[in-house]
Amino acid sequence: MLTVRKPMNKDLIHFTRYAIEFERAVSRNGKKEDRTPNRLRLRKEWAADQLIAEQRDQSLLFAEHHGQMAGYVLGCIVTNDKQQTVGRINEIFVEEFFRREGIGTKLCKEIEKWMNTQGADRMEVTLPEGSEGLANFFHSLGFVKQENNHFFQKETGGG
Repeated sequence: MLTVRKPMNKDLIHFTRYAIEFERAVSRNGKKEDRTPNRLRLRKEWAADQLIAEQRDQSLLFAEHHGQMAGYVLGCIVTNDKQQTVGRINEIFVEEFFRREGIGTKLCKEIEKWMNTQGADRMEVTLPEGSEGLANFFHSLGFVKQENNHFFQKETGGG
């Protein structure tokens, strides 16, 4: 059974590991300087901060599959230069073992629901270079590639 829920204290170890894996996956071609001990320490601290943060304009959701952590999504609400309320997917990560099981789709649908309740007119996501799989995934969810090949948008039911 797949459940999407808000974070709990017990999630810290898994979330920290996933946050580090996410950072490595999107780092610029895996350059060695992106994997310094200091950068990893900062990412661990960031994960702990995100887990306990209670910000009205941000949401962190976890996917749990039969009681085991399977992934997360982090989204926020921003106002763009046209004064529109926009939901932005900052990060999404699914444990490799659980990929292609609908978990990423479920996480995106749940974060979209939250963004709609916050009045978002559209959703945005910026992908790292060379993320063809992610580009196809977001396209399948209704996101449309914009002028920049790494930037995708989707109209929502909010606003």
